[in-house]
Amino acid sequence: MNLGARRSNSVPWGRTAQLWTGYGLMSLGLETARLVAETLFVSRVGVAYLPMIFAAQAVIRVAGSWGYLHLARRSTTTRLLVEIIAGLGLTMIVPAAATHITPALWPYAVLYGIFEGADTVVKIHWGVYLLDLYQPSEAAGLFPVLFTAAGVGRALGGAAVRELSGLLALPTILMTILAGALPLAALFFATIVPRRNRSSKQVPIKPTAPPGTIEADSFMKPRPPTTSAGLRTGSKTSDDATRRLKRPLDPLLQDGPSGEGLVTKSVWADEQALVARDTAQPSGRKPHLVAAMARCRRSRLCRNIALATVLLVAIRMTIRLVVLTKLRASLDERALAELLGTYSAMAHVAALLLQLFVTPAIAKRKGIEAANVTFALGLGVGAVTFTLWPTVIAALTARFFIAEFKSAIKTPISAIFYYGEPFGDRAGARAVVLGVVSPLAAVITSAVLQSVAGIATLSSLSIAAALLSGFYLAAVWAQNRAYRSATTASGPPIDAES
Repeated sequence: MNLGARRSNSVPWGRTAQLWTGYGLMSLGLETARLVAETLFVSRVGVAYLPMIFAAQAVIRVAGSWGYLHLARRSTTTRLLVEIIAGLGLTMIVPAAATHITPALWPYAVLYGIFEGADTVVKIHWGVYLLDLYQPSEAAGLFPVLFTAAGVGRALGGAAVRELSGLLALPTILMTILAGALPLAALFFATIVPRRNRSSKQVPIKPTAPPGTIEADSFMKPRPPTTSAGLRTGSKTSDDATRRLKRPLDPLLQDGPSGEGLVTKSVWADEQALVARDTAQPSGRKPHLVAAMARCRRSRLCRNIALATVLLVAIRMTIRLVVLTKLRASLDERALAELLGTYSAMAHVAALLLQLFVTPAIAKRKGIEAANVTFALGLGVGAVTFTLWPTVIAALTARFFIAEFKSAIKTPISAIFYYGEPFGDRAGARAVVLGVVSPLAAVITSAVLQSVAGIATLSSLSIAAALLSGFYLAAVWAQNRAYRSATTASGPPIDAES
């Protein structure tokens, strides 16, 4: 059989293009919401209340995670994504409209607080959604490309805020863009993508088949929808291994007899190890947050991801406080909106270039672990830059490394680390890390920042962030080792139960 004839069908570029468009529209709405909410809160409520709103955002993220896991048990991944987009639009538009009705300050606090919680739920489910659509062998190459949609959407959001800030009130800008972008994004996800999935046919691969062997005489029927928790709709048990094999690893080996292909034997071996591990692990577990936390505690990989997340939250919150305080002291509301809009457009273009040319090259040549380390090093550079030169330019540089640089280097590969968890545990693991560990770290960091508000200077806070970056680099190294152990054929199974 000529395996090279299937090359054009091995990578789902059509589906990826449609996901890219929907993700870009969703990111346009999210970036506009972030810029408007941040500018209004800093200008009208004040930077002195930032630690308090950080703590409130953490509580909202925990509540959002509980709600997400409850919905994930009852809905397919696509349907839940559409529901989340609809909820995001409503939660943003209502407080934005309230700013036109009342002179009180609470709508600005509600807008900023709810945005962070909604954004966290979007991040949790977006990663789960992608893990359900793509195989590990596809993810390293496709995720960096797919995540460029976020850079394009956010750049457009920043440009829109800059150009419209002199014509319209900021809440009006937010309502206008959300009303246009989010419904279109939901349409792409709800209508176009599922139609492509239902019409596709794939060739199943046996787990014991050697690389390059396929069942040429058997074609699978379109797979029934699955829930966000990894359970097949209408099924009580759901065999994870069978489900994974119905989304086969492409057997075109780069080092096979023909000398052509998309994956190497090592990637094939890693995939078979995951299949064997998932076969041994009982699935069908309900993703209650408490149970998910217990499984995360027993998983070496999840524990290391959680530790790195705690340090990352502390660093980013500290730098955010430093940057916003510096910008507010230097600019009024309109100038701040224009500067942040200009910065957002330029920074996301730079992030887009990084995603297109740097992240894929690092992931392909050195692995996603190297990309993880690259981000950790950049985080320290941003903190040190402001410590040495505490200017507005240095503040924006530090902001770039905790935000857009993260989106370009770390975000595209973050979800891939969860392939080291059994399929049925991935939604729970992401919910624990993003919805419990991250918010709790935010509450603790907020309390610390509030307690030193009248004592610490911007320079001392930036020094603290730089020191924490060193610990974060060590945590990333431990996370990389845990991931490699979990995804290689010789590695022990994650969350093994004897």
